[in-house]
Amino acid sequence: MDETSLFERNGDFDGYHCWWLPPRRSLDGGLRDLTSDDELRKMCFAARQNDGVVDVYFEHGVSTPELLAGKEVVF
Repeated sequence: MDETSLFERNGDFDGYHCWWLPPRRSLDGGLRDLTSDDELRKMCFAARQNDGVVDVYFEHGVSTPELLAGKEVVF
């Protein structure tokens, strides 16, 4: 297996944030940042112990329109 971090290979994930909720934990204080390979391994282990299920939450920003030379504004 490649030792390069998932997060190093795929970039910064600019524009969104990701959390996961361990089984049997409440949303109030139970969400964990999914920002490292170590946290990803913990999430996968928790899923294996819970019939393959964990809840994953994403927050993402709104993209800004880009103006292409000589073209209409693209959203």
